[in-house]
Amino acid sequence: MGWRVDAGFVHRNVHLVLDYENPRSKSKGFGRPFQVYTTELVEPSEGNFIFPLYEASVARLNLLQPSVKLPSIAEREALPFEGQAPPPAVRKRKTYVTLERAIKYGKTIGCKGCDRIAEGVPHSLRCLP
Repeated sequence: MGWRVDAGFVHRNVHLVLDYENPRSKSKGFGRPFQVYTTELVEPSEGNFIFPLYEASVARLNLLQPSVKLPSIAEREALPFEGQAPPPAVRKRKTYVTLERAIKYGKTIGCKGCDRIAEGVPHSLRCLP
């Protein structure tokens, strides 16, 4: 369908993808696209992209008809991989070291961030889990 554009016209490498059979059959919730990261998006190797929804809207305007039947598309192999798709890269979330956690768990010895926690000094990598 296109890119997801956030506030400030920022594109964060997220694409909107729609299952083509849902608008053809007009099943429940057919207008809701999925959000897919660019790293998980598989593009066809031939380079022949098909835009059936765009072509249907142009045909509807040219023929001056209220609706146009969407054409069927030959099925392709869903994933060009042998077996399962590769696992997506998972980012490890860092824990924030707050004053409450420093009191509860204690300070890390030698960490300038723990010694000066009220001043916003960054913590050492050894301090963060």
